[in-house]
Amino acid sequence: YTIRIATREKFIQYLSAAKIPTAIHYPQPLHLQPCFKKYDYVLGNFPTAEKLAMEVVSLPFSAYLTTEAQGYIIKTIQAYWH
Repeated sequence: YTIRIATREKFIQYLSAAKIPTAIHYPQPLHLQPCFKKYDYVLGNFPTAEKLAMEVVSLPFSAYLTTEAQGYIIKTIQAYWH
């Protein structure tokens, strides 16, 4: 499950310390990926996409995630803002 958070690196470190895995599936916006190099896009062409690429993080999400694990993840994330 992907969320957006301005303090992504700090948030990832916080969750890591709590043994909650995270992932960044799209660390680079599409227009800056090598497959689009032929279009000569540069940093700044799509500022919204660039900002989102720096702020999104994926949380654990699975049909096999137990109710207990879900509760732990939720409480840990809630504590980040309190």
